[in-house]
Amino acid sequence: EVLIADEPTTALDVTTQAEVLQLLKEIQQRRGMALILITHDLRVAFSVCDQIQVMYAGSVVEQAPARELMTVPAHPYSLSLLLAEPPVDHYVELLTAVPGAVPPADAVARTCAFAARCEWARPGCTSARPPLRPAGTGRASACVRLDDIHEEMQHRLTSRQRATSTPARPEKGTPIASLTDVRKTYRPARLLRSARAVTALDAVGIEIFAGESVGLVGETGSGKTTIARTILGLTKPDSGTIRLGGIDASSYRALSREQTRQVRRMVQAVFQDPYASLNPALNVGSTLREVLKVRGDCTDPQREVADLLGLVGLPPGYGQRRPALLSGGERQRVAIARAIALRPRLLICDEPVAALDVSAQAQVLELLRDLRRRYGMSMLFITHDLSVVRQMTDRIVVLYRGRIVETGETSAVLGGPRHAYTRQLLEAVPGREAADGEAQHRPPGDDGPAR
Repeated sequence: EVLIADEPTTALDVTTQAEVLQLLKEIQQRRGMALILITHDLRVAFSVCDQIQVMYAGSVVEQAPARELMTVPAHPYSLSLLLAEPPVDHYVELLTAVPGAVPPADAVARTCAFAARCEWARPGCTSARPPLRPAGTGRASACVRLDDIHEEMQHRLTSRQRATSTPARPEKGTPIASLTDVRKTYRPARLLRSARAVTALDAVGIEIFAGESVGLVGETGSGKTTIARTILGLTKPDSGTIRLGGIDASSYRALSREQTRQVRRMVQAVFQDPYASLNPALNVGSTLREVLKVRGDCTDPQREVADLLGLVGLPPGYGQRRPALLSGGERQRVAIARAIALRPRLLICDEPVAALDVSAQAQVLELLRDLRRRYGMSMLFITHDLSVVRQMTDRIVVLYRGRIVETGETSAVLGGPRHAYTRQLLEAVPGREAADGEAQHRPPGDDGPAR
């Protein structure tokens, strides 16, 4: 019997992810089944699998025991994936993505498929399709230059793992957004009398300063997205105050037309699903021109569209494409271009890379870093991925059942969490090894975190 799990944990929070992975292990062991796990999350693969096969352009380029691949890759593409994975334990100055794009399988049937993107490629790499060759005990690689570049590859990975740096902290100015004692309870419809009310936010208070990036982390249902929706005016809080740039935005209906216009220009959002974020009937240029029309000061829409696409790393020709012809990473870039077209002071990113592979994820994260530095934007970064929040935020807010249980500088909170729930989130990250060599997945129960 074989159990095939195709991306079973994509877009799940770390504790739910840990529960799903533990369930897969238990089913496999109890029934004596083989497990085939398909995933773009390397940490998930390392925590669950015994053997890993790395595929590129329709073919296997490396196969190896999971623990060996994690520390000693035997193919340049495997190394590129490892370097693109953001670490959770330290900050990386530059997130490295794999340059270029994956070619169609039929276009590279008689050559090394990765040669066009490989810095070590030589003419001999493209003369024929390299077969899988033994590369150690239980290992195989499709790289013909492995013997020549193996030490350099290992040095590259080791240097990345040892590199430590500290992100520049912006000076605190006036708050761009301020939430004070915000409460929100979702009550069931009258027809659902058996359902109970759910408290999404319980006296939440957050300040986001000019140029600062704040991370919101917590399990599904902890209130992260409700906070974003209340700031955007998509959900009205039951009580409390929300101020955006000096404007009381607790109720968007109470705002004047000019205040609404100011708030909409001040705050924009990038959402999780790049496939649902864009109108499929409009091409990219039309989508961006609609936003420029709202801004009201654009004198040359064609040039502005080209400039926006250039800012997010896309050529001007993409303005003629519809979303169906774009990859997930390209769609997310267009969504970011649409958000920054209004030149917002606060950009809300709600799981913007959860559905992307590690290389596209690195590209989008580095793009957001660059835009933040260039325009001095503040960011509210909502994510369940602690490695992403480690790279993208200055300060972190940990939510549990609608309450803030811990807050502080990102490096301090992730390096030495003081609350039991924060520790549980860190322990649930796949690949983090406990003292006994096994990953400890202990998602919190209904009793809540220890005090």
